[in-house]
Amino acid sequence: MPRRLFLHVGLPKTGSTSMQKWFLDNRTALAAQGLCYPIDPPLHNYKQGYTVLALKVGDMAPLRAALDQAGASDVLLSNEGLSNHFLDFPAEALAAFRTLTADIAEALAAFRTLTADIAVIVIGFHRDPDRWLRSYHRQAVLNPRNNASELWGTSQDLAQIRAHYRIKRLLDHDRLAKDMAQGVGADAVHMLNFDDPAAFTRMLGVMDVPDLSDIPLPRINETLPDWAITMMQRINAQEPDNPARQAWKGVLYHYLKSNHTVLRDDANRMGADALALINPALLDEMPTEIPHQDIRHFLNNQLPAIVRT
Repeated sequence: MPRRLFLHVGLPKTGSTSMQKWFLDNRTALAAQGLCYPIDPPLHNYKQGYTVLALKVGDMAPLRAALDQAGASDVLLSNEGLSNHFLDFPAEALAAFRTLTADIAEALAAFRTLTADIAVIVIGFHRDPDRWLRSYHRQAVLNPRNNASELWGTSQDLAQIRAHYRIKRLLDHDRLAKDMAQGVGADAVHMLNFDDPAAFTRMLGVMDVPDLSDIPLPRINETLPDWAITMMQRINAQEPDNPARQAWKGVLYHYLKSNHTVLRDDANRMGADALALINPALLDEMPTEIPHQDIRHFLNNQLPAIVRT
């Protein structure tokens, strides 16, 4: 049984994806120092999405499997959705996390029973509120509309999203840390400043693996130009269906030669039939900073060959 369970909870837009890729790439080095980063089902890539799902629906089986996988090592679970969706976790699911039952078929055994000898340690990151909000807004515009958050696929501008209750809660760092500590029954909470260049090193220190701090974090999701976010914000307002939005994001991925994971995933879904979902007339209604003519030329002369290969 592990001695300690570290829950890396985000916030979103504080380098979580880069850290998760780092944890995955350095699993062997972490394991050598007594810290297990459990292998995740391929569906979730290197993000341990089952942690969020467990607290939404109360199914603790994947968390039990992660602890079992670790053996006597400490365990690290990482997903920024733990903070982003904390308001969405029903009280019953949080209770199940704290108090799992042994029989999954009937009720979930007490998390505290399962982790009676494990110290639960929450690690979170915060950053400058204005910079964080700009980054979060950009991600909200790009994410596909779904029931995970009412902000995904938004057409709202920065001022509108700032007033949203979810944003206000995420920016109240002290309250969020207190609520999460109580919700998961944490023994300790460490909220680190992402704007500190040594923030990731400090996280490794909390987990007692400081010797690995010389391994650099990968760079993922390079910043898109502002005009691309404005363009998708306008498209979100005009196109109610995800397939058309995804096709436009695929256009941006290829046009910009981007490494952004959301654009990449949408581009990978594109086939020749996606071309019919792209309405070039929408470009006529875009602000002047958007390169209309270049994108039209790309749509007509380059994109068809790309999606058919």
